[in-house]
Order: sequence, then structure tokens, then C-alpha cells
Amino acid sequence: MSGRSVVASVKKLAQAWPKDRIRPQFQFCDAFVSAAERSFGSKETLSSAEQASAQRMVASLQRLQRNDAKNRYPVGPIITQPQSMPKHYVNLLQGLQRAESGEEPRFARLKRFFGMQI
Repeated sequence: MSGRSVVASVKKLAQAWPKDRIRPQFQFCDAFVSAAERSFGSKETLSSAEQASAQRMVASLQRLQRNDAKNRYPVGPIITQPQSMPKHYVNLLQGLQRAESGEEPRFARLKRFFGMQI
């Protein structure tokens, strides 16, 4: 296994990684591609320890992409809908969707009306 093949497999995983639309200049996939290039990119052949490390890195990224932990350890309604604020996560997701579409935050107009800094 060469360093280039490791970087190529990491780049292939990065292409299928979901993009962050809220902060497009900071992508998680760019971070792990950069780490793979820094660690393995300049090496023609890898030692057995480096090969094991590279295989663990690729396997970990594949598990993250497949949502293995989410599927293995499902989160129940006690966590997703706490009694103190049952709609907290629903409201959080709606806020993220509004931010993705470019809408103003809920209270931005009210803050402007009172002359507060946004």
C-alpha cells in the first residue's frame, strides 16, 4: 500500500461526504483529506505500522459516513424530546434550515426595532 493510494481512498470518501451549507468555506472533509495528505501523501511505501494506521483511518471514516454509531445506539424520545423543552431540537433544526436558506434569525427585526446590535 502506498501513501498515494491512501490519499486517493480518503479523497473518494470526501467526495461523498455531505457539504456544510451554513459555512461553505469550512468543510469537514477538507480537514481529513489534509490530514491524510500530510501523513501519507509524500510516502511511496508505508511501513506496517503506517499501513495499519491508514487502514484504521479509512475504516473510521467509512463508519462515520455509514452512521454506524447512530444505527447501533439509537437515541430514544427521552433524549430527543426532553420534558422541560419537548420542541427544542425541532426548533433547532428549523433555525438551521432558515439559516441555510438565508432567512434572518427570528428576533433580528425586533432587535433592529429596539436599536440593539445584531
